[in-house]
Amino acid sequence: MDSIVTKQEQRKNWNGLANAWGEWGDVFELGAAPVSKALFDMAGLKPGDQVLDIACGIGEPALSAGKIVGAKGKVVGIDIAEDMIAQAKMRGSASANVQFLAIDAAAYDIGVSCDAILSRFGFMFMPDYQEVFKTSYAALKSGGVLAFSVWDTPDQALTISMAVGFFFRELNLPPPPKDLPNPFCMANTDLVGIQLAALGFKDIEVRAVEAPFIFESVAQYLDFARALIPASINKIIAEACDAATVEALWQKLGMRVKEFETASGTLSIKSSAFCIGATKR
Repeated sequence: MDSIVTKQEQRKNWNGLANAWGEWGDVFELGAAPVSKALFDMAGLKPGDQVLDIACGIGEPALSAGKIVGAKGKVVGIDIAEDMIAQAKMRGSASANVQFLAIDAAAYDIGVSCDAILSRFGFMFMPDYQEVFKTSYAALKSGGVLAFSVWDTPDQALTISMAVGFFFRELNLPPPPKDLPNPFCMANTDLVGIQLAALGFKDIEVRAVEAPFIFESVAQYLDFARALIPASINKIIAEACDAATVEALWQKLGMRVKEFETASGTLSIKSSAFCIGATKR
């Protein structure tokens, strides 16, 4: 794996999805709220804290953390994708204690010691996440906490895995190379704990968090899934079949997800994540 090429592809994908995330961000936040809450709890956020949010996307959990640390605290959110940061700045225009920067986490020098470093579903997409663990350790105060989340395995994180997995199975497409970053590549939390301990982190905690995602209807879920599939995945699907087949498969997926319908007609799709906390010695 060429980490430079992988990062370029990641930047391209996330920039391409920035407007869609801006549109669907509020729906995602409702589902991800239990994960953010667990991260804040594990980090022990309090008024006055200095916080770094790595891979902040369109602004969360940085903006919510800013409300906790208050006017005497500060949150810096960073992301590799400039267009995602532009969305974050628009969402956070009224938050004087939150700053957003477009920068590679592996190259960022925060310049101050942090009380906490957060990352919600960010490390899995980094080809050099262990290097970012190392720079995070260096940026933390003694006793500071790194708190981040990763997705569980695909069968346990259906909101994220279901649509792409469905297309790959229906079209008999080969799975992506195992060495490439992907949403589920850090689901082996035992290994992640070993990696953190090797860098000097202590009091490593892994907490399973259920984060059901609620959609108003099958149609809303399909719109959500269509909008947030990266261009690189859509290209693979488009090369495997014609447009009519793609549309027919979306309709077939719509029939499949009806199993998640509630009595009121909404969809409740389970998704499980792991929140991991580690303290600097």
